[in-house]
Amino acid sequence: MRLNLTILKKIKLVVKLSFVVCLTFFGSCQFITEKQSTANVADEQLNNLIDEFSKKLNEVNLSDSISKKVNSVKNDCPDEGNAIPEHIRELNILKNRIQIPQENNFDLSITLQKMLEAGNDVNRWSNKKAVKIKAFVYDIKPGGVETCNCKSKEANQKDAHIELLLDPNNSSKNKRVVAEVTPRIRDIMNLNGINWSTRSLRDKYLGRFVEIEGWLLFDIEHKNAAENTNPGRQKNWRATSWEIHPITSIKLLDKNPNLFQK
Repeated sequence: MRLNLTILKKIKLVVKLSFVVCLTFFGSCQFITEKQSTANVADEQLNNLIDEFSKKLNEVNLSDSISKKVNSVKNDCPDEGNAIPEHIRELNILKNRIQIPQENNFDLSITLQKMLEAGNDVNRWSNKKAVKIKAFVYDIKPGGVETCNCKSKEANQKDAHIELLLDPNNSSKNKRVVAEVTPRIRDIMNLNGINWSTRSLRDKYLGRFVEIEGWLLFDIEHKNAAENTNPGRQKNWRATSWEIHPITSIKLLDKNPNLFQK
């Protein structure tokens, strides 16, 4: 439902001592009568209601737009993707999350250095937790053709694959942590006027220090290619199967942070 705020302001000019503001948009009505308030107080209360309604309306309009955009992606490719094995379908649902982490979701004890600590890390953390990680961006490139994106080959329907380092001077493959921007989150950013295409991300963040926020994910599909779960394998191309997937925020850091702190 979309209501014109100009109409509400006109109501304010007409209504004096006794009036009713019924915000069916919120599923409830608020009554302000002459007995409850003087004209000045009532006028102030109505202004407050209009301000509150304006804020809610903006939030819902944006939410509606995001839902329509995200749902259009979901209709083409469901959250579980087109995987057949049930455990991969469940993994894809986690990869395709669109919820933005709240403060109580973050485990602030997790740093990039801790993610790189050696040892079998299968049960080290939880997929239900989010992180804020400071890192150096070593590479940004299009992700592969994956079941989480219904094996799409379209650039805007593939993840952006970001490789993070603790030390820019040590870019060994088994020292890299992976973070992913998903098509669904990319769509949400586009609705907010933020370009998270792989090319744009590469132009802005490659070779820079950043702070990345997002959901933790243990990607079991790469368990055999990670140093922590398959140590010593020559073809390992990552340190751990734990990823930041999906990324929900990226911020440039003004200076080189001290990443070697636990």
